[in-house]
Amino acid sequence: MGRHQPGQGRTGPRRLRHRATPLGPLAPGPDHLLVAEGDDGHICGYALATPPNKGQSWIVSLAVDPAVQGMGVGRQLMRETLKSLRAAGTGTVLLWVEPANDHAIALYESLGFVRDPAGTRPDHFGPGADRLLMSLPLSG
Repeated sequence: MGRHQPGQGRTGPRRLRHRATPLGPLAPGPDHLLVAEGDDGHICGYALATPPNKGQSWIVSLAVDPAVQGMGVGRQLMRETLKSLRAAGTGTVLLWVEPANDHAIALYESLGFVRDPAGTRPDHFGPGADRLLMSLPLSG
């Protein structure tokens, strides 16, 4: 796996679309699963967020196929997700990121997210699973 190389047969996202989750009644409120599909129909990335709760939403997961990393898929997914969350009434978006994931942190910071002043939370998700909290206030 690695970055996209010409001739590999993968392309960037042809379209982004919201998909229904199979959770039914376990997932109340608007759907915040956004999927990026390539020209060949494969899923090349997704973003999953929570509906707003007391004005806050969480980015639960952002993933991009390694074959198309560096082509703007993650940025596109995040921009559309933030747009959707803003329309749903979210005032603040929060997310956890691995402190060593420099590419993700750079993406989030370029979108306006800021690091929590408390810094890295050691063992937040269990032994050795440190996380950094980042937040983005959304303006009307």
